[in-house]
Amino acid sequence: MNFNIGTLDIIIIIAYLVGIVLLGVFAIKKKMSEQSSDDYFLASRSLKWGVIGAALFAANISTIHLIASPNRVLNTV
Repeated sequence: MNFNIGTLDIIIIIAYLVGIVLLGVFAIKKKMSEQSSDDYFLASRSLKWGVIGAALFAANISTIHLIASPNRVLNTV
């Protein structure tokens, strides 16, 4: 396989990556001046129990599927 990336492609990729990093730095600087670390990690204590429960349920389901699915496939072969 021979992959040729042109100069314009490389420039676009680098510009995109630099832009994303600058956007992230700008967002962090703006948020850090407004909020504390407690606000970040605890979502300003504004989440209701249903949202937290759904997030925990979704995380649990994804973990179960990640572990159980390969085992189920292995047992059927």
